[in-house]
Amino acid sequence: ESEAKKQGMQIVLKEGYSAQAADLSSLVTKLRAARPDVLFHTGYNPDINLFLRQSKEQGLRVKAYVGHGAGHSQLDKLKEAFGTEVEGFHTVDPPASQLIDVKQLKPGVGELTQEMVRRYKSFEP
Repeated sequence: ESEAKKQGMQIVLKEGYSAQAADLSSLVTKLRAARPDVLFHTGYNPDINLFLRQSKEQGLRVKAYVGHGAGHSQLDKLKEAFGTEVEGFHTVDPPASQLIDVKQLKPGVGELTQEMVRRYKSFEP
């Protein structure tokens, strides 16, 4: 937040909600009134889908949408639900461990990363 201000950005709304929320329409209403240029949203798949659906229903439009959190990196699921509407979305999630060049990491971290991938492999690039 302080870095955004240093860069001359104005934060028009900062608000959280429960990931299990059943209705986010009041948040969308506040966002429409605040008229942000950029929306930075952290969430998981169920609440992201709810937020995007209710944003569409209420006509919320932003110049840039930046997602952070487990659901935003799963663009295939978002595309399945929203089609081309999610094209141009940005995500700032860290890369999957399997895609990291372990030789570029600090000593010990590469070995730990490789061991985690070996034990908990759930994604194949």
